[in-house]
Amino acid sequence: MKEDLPDLKAFLPSDLGTQKRTKSRKPLTRADAADAGSSRRIGDERLAEGEITDAIHHYRRAVRQDDADPENRLRLADSYQLAEMGVQAASQYEKLLKQRKSKPEAHVGLAEVYRRYGKHRAGIMRLKKACELNPGNAFYWFKLADALVAAGVAQDSVEPAARAALAEPQDVFYRIWLGDLLLSVGRAEEAVSSFRTALALSPGEDDVYAKLAAALCASGRPAEARAPIQLACDLDPKNEVHSAVHNEVLKRCGQAPLAMDPELDAYGQHALKRWKQLAGSLHG
Repeated sequence: MKEDLPDLKAFLPSDLGTQKRTKSRKPLTRADAADAGSSRRIGDERLAEGEITDAIHHYRRAVRQDDADPENRLRLADSYQLAEMGVQAASQYEKLLKQRKSKPEAHVGLAEVYRRYGKHRAGIMRLKKACELNPGNAFYWFKLADALVAAGVAQDSVEPAARAALAEPQDVFYRIWLGDLLLSVGRAEEAVSSFRTALALSPGEDDVYAKLAAALCASGRPAEARAPIQLACDLDPKNEVHSAVHNEVLKRCGQAPLAMDPELDAYGQHALKRWKQLAGSLHG
């Protein structure tokens, strides 16, 4: 059954994207190439140099020279995305998907456009398709989890976040992100496990020791939280938030603080408040 691609004009302002177009482009510092491969290579070089407008020029030329190679149009769509030209980016992703529905990168790119304009449900559908096409890609599962959180259904994001962590078991980022998510949705015991796995991969992460302490407190084990928060303080002795959290953990254990609470700036106060929220009630 043929899949109908969405018409972005149905929900995007007609002039959106055109507002950001440059009226006069600077002269190119790279001569136009005679073949698509060279045009794409020059586009890559210009993009690496931060010259997105020039990169777009060369990618467009590559598409004209060889429309059969999906990488040319994907590069063009991605460069439009970087230039915050959402309508143009979406148009290129849609054209690519008409040629290659099995191109997961195009689904991910189109999902980014949808999310930018608040169309979370449509973006989530695209990301699910990308994960279906490439189930071993941790980044796609992470993007799906993140999109679900942004859409206000954080509980639904746990499974794709876990899939991301399983797909890249040596990548500490996905383990930390999963732990944060689990703790935020009240699954503290699972968060403890995720943070401990992250610390086994990267034992020098002082912030993760503080997160582990919060998860242990939230799971009703404040006494076990003393060791990780002490390690956080040892790893970063100048971190006043860690010191304040240490005192908080001692209070939860019925012990006197080791020192007076530090005077935190606004950022520190917010961080401490957030830690307390994740750790749960002092008497819970």
